[in-house]
Amino acid sequence: MHKEILKFLPHRDPFLFVDSLYDYSFEDKSIVCIKQLDKSHPVFEGHFPDDHIFPGVLSTEAIAQAGIFLFSKLFQDKHPIFTYLREKDEHGLSAKFYLAGIENAKYHHMIRPSCEIKIYSRILNIKLAKDIYVVKLQGHIEHNDKKMAESILTCVIK
Repeated sequence: MHKEILKFLPHRDPFLFVDSLYDYSFEDKSIVCIKQLDKSHPVFEGHFPDDHIFPGVLSTEAIAQAGIFLFSKLFQDKHPIFTYLREKDEHGLSAKFYLAGIENAKYHHMIRPSCEIKIYSRILNIKLAKDIYVVKLQGHIEHNDKKMAESILTCVIK
């Protein structure tokens, strides 16, 4: 687990779906993260016991986590939210991130255990509305260069 991810994301196992940073571009506001889906992950115990599939909704969550990691990395010292929200929680994090909307979610192929997925996320825009930042993300997941899932997401940051 990359320590930098834990520094910027409030999620922890078993609900942390970003293992490592693969690539990012500040200029393009984009990131690629990696998640190794081990067959022992708790989600596979119940989804589905006889035919393990990584849930589509968790694919969407992984895209959101990668995007929020990018937002935090891009603006940690440059964006007003990190001055405004300097008080730390028990994990040392200053901002709270919430998934607020999902558009055009598509799940093209089933994601199975024991595979490595690449999680692509790009910031489309950032708006400030009544002391809440609204971040629009676009992302997708690939396995072996095959698009597995995609969506456009709206996250709020308080």
